[in-house]
Amino acid sequence: MTKIELRAETCRFRQNNVKKNLIVITAVLVALGSPASAAINPVADRASLGATDSIQWDVLGTTGTVLPTPLSVNTTLGEAVEVRAEGDLKRLDQGFGWSGDFLEGSQLLFSNGNFQMEIDPEYLFQGAGLQIQADFFGDYTANLSAFDGNGNLLGAVNGSGRATGSADDSALFLGFLSDAFDVDKFIVRLTSAASMLDSFAINHVSLVTDENSQRGLPILGSPVPEAKNAALMGGLALLIAGAWSRARNRLP
Repeated sequence: MTKIELRAETCRFRQNNVKKNLIVITAVLVALGSPASAAINPVADRASLGATDSIQWDVLGTTGTVLPTPLSVNTTLGEAVEVRAEGDLKRLDQGFGWSGDFLEGSQLLFSNGNFQMEIDPEYLFQGAGLQIQADFFGDYTANLSAFDGNGNLLGAVNGSGRATGSADDSALFLGFLSDAFDVDKFIVRLTSAASMLDSFAINHVSLVTDENSQRGLPILGSPVPEAKNAALMGGLALLIAGAWSRARNRLP
């Protein structure tokens, strides 16, 4: 091999090494720039949820009131929430329109022939919880599914109960907490029942909100990468630029 050929081979070797290093560093940048998905964790009972706000259904009217959807309701702290379903919902009270397992006198929201209810506060929140019961006596299962601001499913919690008509506060509780304040809305539904999956009721909704920073902020979708990741990304970008510049200077 001549000196000219040797020099050309050396240049090609250096170029290949630079390209490989750039590919590795770029992959790291992409990984750091992608926000990590928060986990949705089940909560066993309302007391463990640590709620900071709630949605009370009695503000929508007395028992028997038909509620066209979408409907708007304010939380206890005055924040707007939209409730969506395919058709009308209905207000009922335990013992006055509903003979189930909620605490006597509880104000309820009845599905009224809808397979699910979508509950969408105007701000991002961390968690939610409620009790749910199927309309027919017997075993049933239910589900809460949480979504981010882009409509992506963050996770879901499931549970099972038995409808007996005891009015003893034994209706199934479903609750969740996210690892971050990234929940935009959630959907509640039955997944099995003795009859009619479109016939169920829920009591008041407990919410975990970030009162210090999130309330009132627009929902922009995916969270921004953490500052420490942003700083590291900037450093790696400079490293790439420096490596490329040095490589170009060494090449003939």
